[in-house]
Amino acid sequence: MIFGVFAIILWCMNIALIRSLTDNIGAVRTGFYTFTIASLICLFILFLASSHQNFDIASIKHISICGSLFALYIVSLFYALEKAKSEQQAMEIGLINYLWPTLTIICAIILIQTTVKVFIIPGVILSFLGIYIALIQKDQFKFSELVNNYKSNWIAYTLALVAAITWATYTNLTNILSERNSINFVFIYIPITGIIFTILYFINRKKDTRLIKWDKKVIFEVIGFSIITIVAYACWDIAARTANVSTLGIISNSIPLFSTIIFQLYRKERLNKRIYFGAILLVTGSTISWLSI
Repeated sequence: MIFGVFAIILWCMNIALIRSLTDNIGAVRTGFYTFTIASLICLFILFLASSHQNFDIASIKHISICGSLFALYIVSLFYALEKAKSEQQAMEIGLINYLWPTLTIICAIILIQTTVKVFIIPGVILSFLGIYIALIQKDQFKFSELVNNYKSNWIAYTLALVAAITWATYTNLTNILSERNSINFVFIYIPITGIIFTILYFINRKKDTRLIKWDKKVIFEVIGFSIITIVAYACWDIAARTANVSTLGIISNSIPLFSTIIFQLYRKERLNKRIYFGAILLVTGSTISWLSI
């Protein structure tokens, strides 16, 4: 369980760091630089552990399915945050991404027929109500406000939802497919994601003419996010394979609120109160949903 808690603490920094990097150097370059560094570290770890690990058909199946979901999640989130038109919108996208704890339960019901109590219904409603409140532009609870805001940047919002659904599916399948004593496949998923970003980098190299100012902040963020990526996702993989998924989910529900606070402090941007109200409702709804298991 301690691994899961540590991963959650690190993840609270993700939205702020990814937004800062994608805002400065773009999603593809961010992915290319951070995952190249992270991939080299992972490959070194795999090399050290290679004599103690054997890959079989089950391992290949796990890597193919979960590795694809892992990469899709990362790429979707990076692109979503890059396309945010403001800091307010970036945090809205972050909250949509943090629907994944609630969606994890929905996926568990579908994939492994998890039995839940009836109060999952108000839990799910509260979670989506939190997103609704965060996304309306005015203090009027009109559905048209949500639609208009979604239309203003539908690609970014859709990518954030794709990321949430993908990670919820990944968490369930990791728990289903993994052997408790098997290798931590995150050390393989990260290089796979690095390869994807490398391909995207060279495809977009001529199109992206943005000049990168390699100041101390950018260098610190690239190295810092690379390390956070390895540690957080490796810890989560261990927790997803060995911990009680229900308890892990309840603890993870605190991410939206703390992520919002860290985002505002790090980006030095005053966020609308709706974001905090939406985050609190999302946390409440997610917690109720997980308690229904």
